[in-house]
Amino acid sequence: MPDATASGGYAALTFRVPNESDTEFAISAGPLPAPSTLTLAAKQTYSDGEVSDWSDVAEAGGEEPEHPAPSFEVTAAEEGGHHATADEGSETATPTTQAAAADSSDMLTRVLGGLALVVALAGAALALRGRRRA
Repeated sequence: MPDATASGGYAALTFRVPNESDTEFAISAGPLPAPSTLTLAAKQTYSDGEVSDWSDVAEAGGEEPEHPAPSFEVTAAEEGGHHATADEGSETATPTTQAAAADSSDMLTRVLGGLALVVALAGAALALRGRRRA
């Protein structure tokens, strides 16, 4: 997803995403109104020109519309929130189990790929050697 920065008012922002893929959009905005629900109408245009209008607002207590507009709750900041600078919070990050598993899985993939390359090169060398004898 490309980075985009806007100041003042912004009426539309366009992103191109490959077909058959999901994309998450991170939004950084402020100042926002006191606790409330913000709704962001969106139009999704496909390469064939079809447009899906995601701007239906759900009624309180009603059924979810067919094409609901993305919305989120604005809440008051917690005391001592997470808006710290690098100097304020000098905690050392520790790798998570998931990150460690991804690293070991990546290493295994690299080792197996390297072994497959060695076997393929040995097979090619033997094939060339056999042709030269014949």
